[in-house]
Amino acid sequence: MTHKLLLRVDPHAPMNVSTQVKEQLKWLIGIGQIEPFDMLPPAGALADNLGLNRNTVNLVYNQLKDEGIVSMHKGKGTQVLNNPQVEELRNRRKLMHELAERTTEELGSLHIPASEFFAASLAYTLLQEPVLNAERRILFIECKGHDFPFYQKAIEEIT
Repeated sequence: MTHKLLLRVDPHAPMNVSTQVKEQLKWLIGIGQIEPFDMLPPAGALADNLGLNRNTVNLVYNQLKDEGIVSMHKGKGTQVLNNPQVEELRNRRKLMHELAERTTEELGSLHIPASEFFAASLAYTLLQEPVLNAERRILFIECKGHDFPFYQKAIEEIT
């Protein structure tokens, strides 16, 4: 089944339009609005619909192919796969969908614009990433029992 997709792009968003299109497609696949074996629209048609260059949509489709989400066959189109990568995407997006709905509801009750919140969340995540993804280093020190307090104190001071 080929879908008429209702995607949107915002040239003023903090991410480029190809990322916007790719993430919306992954979202729709992940939450089950686009199913395995479904055909995505031809790149030219989707590009025209979004007011984008066809090469931008081709880039997105190739990225989805590289991620193992779709298969592309010249003359046959782009089809969503039924494989572990898509299953993992669906599992993760289901959780994200529930979280996004709760967050969006709460933002509305607090009168915080969603776009502002998500841009700030991206900034927060980027600032946290070095801490979250810091490489762990392990140091083994061989010492006599009476030297242990000295080494322990020295290590605690520098970490």
